[in-house]
Amino acid sequence: MRPPLIVLLAATTLANTCSIGAFPSLLPEIARDSALPDWQLGIFAGAFGFARMVADVPAGMFIARRLPAALIAGQIGMAAGALVIAGADSIGPLFAGRALMGVGHALSMLGGLTAILHVYAGGRLSVALNAVEFSAMIGLLGGAGLVSVLPRVLTWKAVLLLSCGPQ
Repeated sequence: MRPPLIVLLAATTLANTCSIGAFPSLLPEIARDSALPDWQLGIFAGAFGFARMVADVPAGMFIARRLPAALIAGQIGMAAGALVIAGADSIGPLFAGRALMGVGHALSMLGGLTAILHVYAGGRLSVALNAVEFSAMIGLLGGAGLVSVLPRVLTWKAVLLLSCGPQ
């Protein structure tokens, strides 16, 4: 059994999901500030899930050959996507940043689950998977909670970047 690996993967998962938990709370402010029509706002909001779905199979093939690189690339993708969103002023960069975050999250989550399956093929597998899943839920709640406690004078871009801080 390797508890340090589980702790590291759980901490990484928690950090990655903070910004995902913060995003829905920021969506009304993003809509107000960017003045996007509803259909563009929907495309922007759905870009993350769509990119995650499309990236799952290629990410799985990449992870099968290069697991450590995938875990690092996932972190870089999430951070780069947040920076693109924070610097965006139109639908194109907003969509690209959100999609980049989706691909990064797919790499991180699939890589983490693959690492757990490689190490914990025995009887402790359910405990390891539950620990990582629990940390993801705490990250989502932490991101949503962070938005609620930050001062309202901060722009949505600053709040988004702060919610990506744990990464």
